[in-house]
Amino acid sequence: MNEKDRYMDPMTEFGIQRLFGTEANNDLALDFVNSLLRGKDEVREMHHLPTERTFGVSVYDTWCVNAQGDRVIVQIQQAYPHPAFKDRTMYYAAKGISERWFNQDDNFINGIYLIHLLDFEMEDYTTDSFIHEVGLMDMNSKRMLNNSLVYYFVEVPKCRKETDALESKADKWVYALRNLPTLEARPEALHEPIFARLFDVADRQRFTPAERTAYEASLWKKKNQ
Repeated sequence: MNEKDRYMDPMTEFGIQRLFGTEANNDLALDFVNSLLRGKDEVREMHHLPTERTFGVSVYDTWCVNAQGDRVIVQIQQAYPHPAFKDRTMYYAAKGISERWFNQDDNFINGIYLIHLLDFEMEDYTTDSFIHEVGLMDMNSKRMLNNSLVYYFVEVPKCRKETDALESKADKWVYALRNLPTLEARPEALHEPIFARLFDVADRQRFTPAERTAYEASLWKKKNQ
């Protein structure tokens, strides 16, 4: 294996599941989610629910506990270009919320964060910003209707920053998601211990034979879909 091929492409179904869909790597998922929340909330515990496949895409639902001890839902999924992409995001949200609330009291859920990792650039956004925080807003007053339901659309390919321009933990995460397959080693800018963990988990030399086979199949699917 060449050094330039050492690290997996995290923007594959295998990659997303390995990084954010297993209890063993909850430290990665928690750090990534909290980097997007930027102090507005802090997720402390994460418990994975059964992975679902909808429209051919795996959806990773978790119920979590934040710093105040409240229960919140975090949903992470990868998104590919599709004419009905926005409609699908509404479907995922409604389905996840209704299932979690079924047979529970009204105070069961105190926050819902829906994270979409986009492997494409959205036509709606022409700025250089690649992380978009979207909520329900009153169109007249311009006030948020509900601060507890938030969508995060992360345009991974749009992150064209060099390492010396990475300003936040979220910037570093998106840089890693975009560039991991082409890196030969961990950049100095990603010096935090959590990124050492990320590079270890993404190191293909550490894969079992079964994991290598699953990754190659996932990579082939990404290139041929």
